[in-house]
Amino acid sequence: MKIKYENWIKEFMESWKELDYEHTLKTLDENVQYYENPIDEPCQSFEEVINL
Repeated sequence: MKIKYENWIKEFMESWKELDYEHTLKTLDENVQYYENPIDEPCQSFEEVINL
């Protein structure tokens, strides 16, 4: 399980650094709740995350 997690983190961070949002979204579950900060409500969909 640790190796699977480490591989996921690596893939996620590489896509984030490259600003490859399509690849980043592929690393997330379709039911993502992305919190841009701790105060606002989370994004409820990929579309909302893309529009940030």
